[in-house]
Amino acid sequence: MTARFITCPSCRQEEPLGDLEVPERGRLYACGTCDHVWTLRREAIVQAAVTEQAPDATAANVVLPAATRPRRRFIILLAAASVAACCVAGAWLYLHARAAAPEVYPERPLMIIDPTIEANASGNAVTVEFHVENPNARTKTFEQACVSLIDESGHSAFRWCSDGTRRDLGAHSRLSISFDVLNPPARVRNLEIQVR
Repeated sequence: MTARFITCPSCRQEEPLGDLEVPERGRLYACGTCDHVWTLRREAIVQAAVTEQAPDATAANVVLPAATRPRRRFIILLAAASVAACCVAGAWLYLHARAAAPEVYPERPLMIIDPTIEANASGNAVTVEFHVENPNARTKTFEQACVSLIDESGHSAFRWCSDGTRRDLGAHSRLSISFDVLNPPARVRNLEIQVR
């Protein structure tokens, strides 16, 4: 009996061709062992005389699945190891950057808290009082406060500015400021305060 065999160019495994017809131009063929696909030509077919015998079950004739696909499995393992290494490196860099970066908060301006204006009992003076607060987590410099008393027409009837002495306000601290205005203008309706 004559049998036809082909040899896979990738894994060198011989396979019986059986009754498969191969045209003159060739045909695509996939190896049953390693799944390699190539164009099978007529000249690559080997014909051999085969006698019907029971196969010998010795250890030399047993082909293990891992031995038939060594290159493909190596490539898959290499790709999986590369992806895992990239994921681990990316996660490490992300966590390192998060741990090393200090939290940065935008610096807020000094705040004016509880402004009041009160007339004294005799009516010839008013007391202006307010607090300047540093809402930041670090020290901020207070330079000057300017106060305007606004009359009912919306114009500044009186203006007072503190001396230009600089003071450092610690984190979340307050500075209290108060002063008296003798003989204030009549009909003061509002208070305008600016700090820098």
